Amino acid sequence: MLQAKQLTPNWTMLHLSNLELEVEEKYNIATIPSSRWGLFVELNTTLAKPYRNISTTLNNQLFTVLREDTEQLDLAQSLQLFLGLQHHPSQFYVKTGINYSQINERFYIKELSQDRIWDENATSSIIYNINGESTTLNEGNWINQSTTRTVRHYNQFRLLDISVLLGRSFNITKRWSWNAELGMAHNILFQKEGRRYNSELEIAYFEDLPYRQKIAWSLLSGLGLHYQLSDNIHVKAGVQYQNYLNSFLEMDASTSDKYQLFGGQLGIQKHF
Repeated sequence: MLQAKQLTPNWTMLHLSNLELEVEEKYNIATIPSSRWGLFVELNTTLAKPYRNISTTLNNQLFTVLREDTEQLDLAQSLQLFLGLQHHPSQFYVKTGINYSQINERFYIKELSQDRIWDENATSSIIYNINGESTTLNEGNWINQSTTRTVRHYNQFRLLDISVLLGRSFNITKRWSWNAELGMAHNILFQKEGRRYNSELEIAYFEDLPYRQKIAWSLLSGLGLHYQLSDNIHVKAGVQYQNYLNSFLEMDASTSDKYQLFGGQLGIQKHF
């Protein structure tokens, strides 16, 4: 009898469990989710408009005007790869990764060229015959011609940063959500290629100008809209702002060039 009693199910407990499920379904009572951390990988691409602030300690105001007139900022591109951890159910997250950016510029200069061209009517002669009648003869000759043309050169800044950002996601519907994030980036590689006017109003290549070896720190922030394609795949679209806190030139240089980037971003996330 003792053995049969041990094998008998506890019908009272089963009944209470089923009753709890019925109550939760009837009154839409949500079960409190357990706290956990989830891993995700994120890949983004950004197309941004750069903004630059030029300041100088030189008394020659022509230098700043000349640079503004001859340098034109193009769009900047960046590619980002992040590894992140997100807490559930609070949806706070932290992510770190690498960020490669390229800032493009155009540099316009006017060049004077001297060309020798053949002019068939460069000189003319008037010949008179014995009757006093005149004849005009046109003779060709080489002449010098000066031409001023505008030449366009392309400048590039290439940067590789290590970034850390903190953020939070907010649900809109079951599949739609939005996020806000803020962080810092530390530059580990800075390459430059191009030319511009220096403080002596002469054209100089970047390697001859006092540019930094690294740009140190920049501030990152962003807003994004997410759509959940499947259980672990999300796509996103948003905006990102990056502010380089230091000038691209050395501290003892007479000129300061500070850059900011603001643009649109597309990305994809895979959650594990």
